[in-house]
Amino acid sequence: MSKQTDLITRLIHGGVEAVYSGSTNIGYAVKQTDGKLQTIGEITTPSPNGIAVQKGQTEWAQLVADTINALMADGSYQLVLDKWGVGAAALPKAEVNPVVAK
Repeated sequence: MSKQTDLITRLIHGGVEAVYSGSTNIGYAVKQTDGKLQTIGEITTPSPNGIAVQKGQTEWAQLVADTINALMADGSYQLVLDKWGVGAAALPKAEVNPVVAK
């Protein structure tokens, strides 16, 4: 299968027994299928997602990070993630060019 959506469709219709995927993909799928799917276990190591900006646009990149941090501070960030079923993948802060584990 080349698309996550194809796997989820097969799972709902019994074509496969289980799907293993990243927490945000699975959380979103569970939320969108109105109880037809469930997760097994908990998210143990959420991986960060990124927002790309054109290279050299450091002021813009910092503005994006600052805006996301403001949304985190007032609780809006968590509310949005929870709405889409991916709240457990929330990160504590937004950074420009953070060091991430390989």
